[in-house]
Amino acid sequence: MFLEFLKAVAMFISLSMCIFLFAYVYIEGLRISISEKREKVEAGTFLTSLLMAFVFGYFASSFY
Repeated sequence: MFLEFLKAVAMFISLSMCIFLFAYVYIEGLRISISEKREKVEAGTFLTSLLMAFVFGYFASSFY
C-alpha cells in the first residue's frame, strides 16, 4: 500500500515537471525567436529543458 502511494506521488511529480518544462521551453523558444539578430542568444537552457522535459515525460509514462 505504501509503495502504491509512493508510485502515485512519483507519477504526479514527474507529470508536473514534464508539463512545467514543456511550458518553459515554449516560452524560451518564443523569447529566442523574438530576439534581435544582433543580440547573442544562449540556447543551452532551451536544449537542456527540452531534454529534461522528455525525460520526465518518460518517467511519468513508466510510473503509469
